[in-house]
Amino acid sequence: LNNAFDAVNGSDGAWIEIKTENRGESAAIIVTDSGPGIPVAVAARLMEPFFTTKPVDKGTGLGLSISKGLIEDHKGTLKYDPSCANTRFVIEFKTVDVTSQAAA
Repeated sequence: LNNAFDAVNGSDGAWIEIKTENRGESAAIIVTDSGPGIPVAVAARLMEPFFTTKPVDKGTGLGLSISKGLIEDHKGTLKYDPSCANTRFVIEFKTVDVTSQAAA
């Protein structure tokens, strides 16, 4: 969310959308902002530790890397969606049927 805010802050008509989706076998949290997307060369390095496009005093390049690691520790994924006309990241976790586990 911080990256989304930084990317659109000060832009006319700026917006950030957060939504959830039930995808059957998984659940997704989708964060989209009004930015124009990310260049391919930058997108290829997004999750690398210490990679940043922000000025020196504005970013460390650790946010996405740490977030990805934490999400993966919980068996999820964090991905940039290059097919979106804007800038979109998707966090996805497998769902668990707790009703059948509770009955056991």
